[in-house]
Amino acid sequence: MTSQVSTSEQVFAARRTKRLLLFTILILLVLGVAVMSVSAGQFSVPVSDLGRVLSKGPLGARLLDETVMWRIRIPRVLLGLLVGAALGVGGALMQAVFANPLAEPSVIGVTSGAGVGAAFVLVTGWNFLGGSTVPLAAFIAGLGLLVSISMAGTLDLLALGDRAAGHVGIDVQRLRFAAITTATLLTAGAVSYAGLIGFVGLVIPHIVRTIVGPANKILIPASALGGAVLVAGADMVARTAVNFADLPIGIFTALVGGPTFFILLRRLMKRGGMR
Repeated sequence: MTSQVSTSEQVFAARRTKRLLLFTILILLVLGVAVMSVSAGQFSVPVSDLGRVLSKGPLGARLLDETVMWRIRIPRVLLGLLVGAALGVGGALMQAVFANPLAEPSVIGVTSGAGVGAAFVLVTGWNFLGGSTVPLAAFIAGLGLLVSISMAGTLDLLALGDRAAGHVGIDVQRLRFAAITTATLLTAGAVSYAGLIGFVGLVIPHIVRTIVGPANKILIPASALGGAVLVAGADMVARTAVNFADLPIGIFTALVGGPTFFILLRRLMKRGGMR
């Protein structure tokens, strides 16, 4: 009995260490990608000068490098991090709701619908929110991330099945509706400002799940960090790979997501006995 308890404690300790290591690596990657993205570009700024540029603040920017940083580079990097986090969490929520590792927001047409809405606004010029659109979208995305993290523990109960979750006091239909609505708002906001970026909501939760397991209270915040790293990194490569060209971000997320999706599909086919 003592041996079993000791083994269990070792397993939990190893799991905690793995989770702590994962979050440490992801946070360092987010910071590293953000610094490199702010520094790199057609008009590059040495990392050693970033302290001076950032200390000026957006209102104190006077020199060319300061203006480029505060008016173009920093807003774009922050938007990339936020979009990546939203897409990663949206995919994690969909996979939890449908209990399917291949699920993502595009399953219910959210991505396509958001793309149509963005195209409609661009063509017609109809925007009733005016200049407050971006701050409002950022606020909704941040709120959606907080709501997703708060419902993560409850989403774990869906793995028991609808009947078992109902027996422990969970309103399954209400929980599913809340999760799908949150994923929809996150994805719609991301797509409407960054365009169609594929594979983030599919690949990032899957990679995180293979490392730390399916517990949503770990999976959702880790997917937010992982999605932020992927999209911000892809954006940096997209605008620096070719001089004086801004390539679509989806090209580079597909380079990561395509092979990962193929590997995941092969695993599911073998598990189901298909060849």
